[in-house]
Amino acid sequence: MANTLDWKSAVQVIGTADGYETFSGTTAISGSVVDMDTDGPWVSGRYFVEIDFDPTVNDYVNVLIYAGRDDGTNMDDEASLSFQIRDDNDPQQESVMAPLAPFHVLRAVQTGGTDTHDIRCYFIPYDVAV
Repeated sequence: MANTLDWKSAVQVIGTADGYETFSGTTAISGSVVDMDTDGPWVSGRYFVEIDFDPTVNDYVNVLIYAGRDDGTNMDDEASLSFQIRDDNDPQQESVMAPLAPFHVLRAVQTGGTDTHDIRCYFIPYDVAV
């Protein structure tokens, strides 16, 4: 019998109650730290990011995922994963696998200070079912 992925319930790490959080300028917005052992235990998961862009888009959004160790307060200085979300569709949705690390956090920052965008992000963890 083959092992299969056992997907768990989504955890909203940016925004609350399925709502958006608004950000503007070039200050990064950070999600909740995901603790793979305490919150799970989980093997890994996917981040789903949704951006509702300003009607007249000048700035895009860079998404960065940082891995951590110890107790989740010591995150790496450089992002393990990064990508840019553009306004091809509105709202724009992107997803990416989380790094294989005991802790990680997703941060988003605009490429400029002109616009105000809304963001929400979910982490959908999984285990391996035997």
